[in-house]
Amino acid sequence: MKGFLIMRLLFLCSFLASFVFVASAAHAQRATASAPANRANITQTKKLSVEQKAPALVRRNNQRRNIQRDDDFVSAAAQSPAQLLDMIMKMNRIDPQQNPKYSSAKDVLRRNLISGKNKVLGDVRDLVLAKEGGINAISVVLDRLHKRNVIALGYADMGTRSTSGGYKITYSKDQMEELYPTFLANIATAAGTDDEAYSLARIQKAGLYTDAGQKIGMVRDVLFTDEGDRAVGLYVEITAGVVRSKSLAIPFSAARFEEKGMMLSAVLSEEQAGTISDYIKTVD
Repeated sequence: MKGFLIMRLLFLCSFLASFVFVASAAHAQRATASAPANRANITQTKKLSVEQKAPALVRRNNQRRNIQRDDDFVSAAAQSPAQLLDMIMKMNRIDPQQNPKYSSAKDVLRRNLISGKNKVLGDVRDLVLAKEGGINAISVVLDRLHKRNVIALGYADMGTRSTSGGYKITYSKDQMEELYPTFLANIATAAGTDDEAYSLARIQKAGLYTDAGQKIGMVRDVLFTDEGDRAVGLYVEITAGVVRSKSLAIPFSAARFEEKGMMLSAVLSEEQAGTISDYIKTVD
């Protein structure tokens, strides 16, 4: 009897061991089969996490860029002589006409007008600039639509943004065709009601004066950001009070613009003119 019980016990142990082995093997097989799916889920989760973070990173980068731009090109009209001198020194540390930080008026006026669907609509002929350098309106010819008249498009009204290829608006080619008669009818008001907004073409030919009426030079170019979305400097030639003429960049917002007969004049205060003269003495 005792021997019979021992044999029963040994048989039971053997059965339990076999069961545990089979169960372990099945679990291992299921784990192996599900591993790729688990890895894919983890990868997808990480990917979504990065994609979810991307808009915030873009926003932060844009904010940093806008803050830097505001620091660089803050209104110079209210600057002290020392602050204005510092800005002029920064702008001329590298030859402004060679500095990749700036686009010239010629570069900007070579640009195209681009539709919301990335189709070229026409050529930019002029820009209307606000006193701080922002773009109020774009004068264009929609020659790709077989139009020959120059029309003015409100920069903000058209949802315009500057790209490497030109100025891109939110409207499609078909919408521009449909709205063209309206643009022609409203050409006088497209630039807005800002009395201190002036044509880029006219600014480029402006004489440079002090507010006492003395002519001290000429505006030779208008400098824009590298993106072409804002005027930040005037490239001027100083001819008064110097042995030989001197060309340099000054902040766009340092000057105010006045009509003098048929011509436009860029006017500086006596103090600003003195600051420019002080700068020229340091580099001559």
